[in-house]
Amino acid sequence: MASKEANLEALLYAAGDSGVEEQNLTALLDVDSEELGQIADKVRQRLATDKDSGIQLIHVAHIYKLTTSLKRQK
Repeated sequence: MASKEANLEALLYAAGDSGVEEQNLTALLDVDSEELGQIADKVRQRLATDKDSGIQLIHVAHIYKLTTSLKRQK
């Protein structure tokens, strides 16, 4: 069984540029807003610390989405 983090990432990937409203994600993942925020933070952190990841998770106006990310090489 996939983790909630994996399910969130899959849903956002499938949604594309439009993203998914927070209310819909809470229903799809069977969580409340607080737990959704915690799950999203875990995904956001994982993507931010993976130097080989070219995507990021953002949350704007009650919509979660995956976008491209440029990371500076050090």
